[in-house]
Amino acid sequence: MDSEAPPGANPVATKPAGSRQHLLDTAAHLFSTIGFTESGMRQIAQVAGMQTASVYYHFASKDLILLEVLKAGLEYTAKAVYAAVAALPADANARDRVEAAIAAHLRAVHSNLSYTSVDAKFAGQLPADVAAIIHPLHDEYVRYWRILLEQAHAEKLLREELPTSLTRALIIGMIQRTTVWFDAKVGPVDVLIAAVLNMLRGMWVEPAANPKIKPKTKPKTKLKSKASTSKRASSSPARKSAAKTRRR
Repeated sequence: MDSEAPPGANPVATKPAGSRQHLLDTAAHLFSTIGFTESGMRQIAQVAGMQTASVYYHFASKDLILLEVLKAGLEYTAKAVYAAVAALPADANARDRVEAAIAAHLRAVHSNLSYTSVDAKFAGQLPADVAAIIHPLHDEYVRYWRILLEQAHAEKLLREELPTSLTRALIIGMIQRTTVWFDAKVGPVDVLIAAVLNMLRGMWVEPAANPKIKPKTKPKTKLKSKASTSKRASSSPARKSAAKTRRR
């Protein structure tokens, strides 16, 4: 699937009525707005402008439609993340790669919201036959994140007290939940990305600050004792001449 063309960019109205993609767009829109259980095959057909029999021609059950919606959202997001990390310069470090992945994931899920929000809302409620197929695909994506974070540990950029598995779960979980509450109409997704990256700054080992350069000071002048001062003064030519005059 082309990562530059999200399947649900304009749900319901983008594809010709009767097409398989139009049917998926319609189903994704209904699943993400009114729910999976509440969306029946007849309703999907009605909103898509199709006969119910035509829906069954493409998909034998609603579970299979859900499976395709979830696969499309996951594949689109994964490809966007892989491409963003691959596009980094050769000298990019592990932190650069993780932050690029975070930004790409956020952009992907919010540009394809009808599909990706279904995963966020129903991930723990999937029918067994759907979960059996989706979970391995999800695990493959999770492994990619684990590798990114392990590289960050290896480069001593990720704080050593943060376990890779826990950090990965927190990052992906937080990103996915933004599909439920973030409204792109209120602010652009770039604002959300900046906020997330700033919030996660605490997980990184910041580079050591340059030692402060001490200001130059003038060399200390040794204090002269009164005895040495008077001794030198009494031995001066003027003092000797004054002493001779007094003796006369």
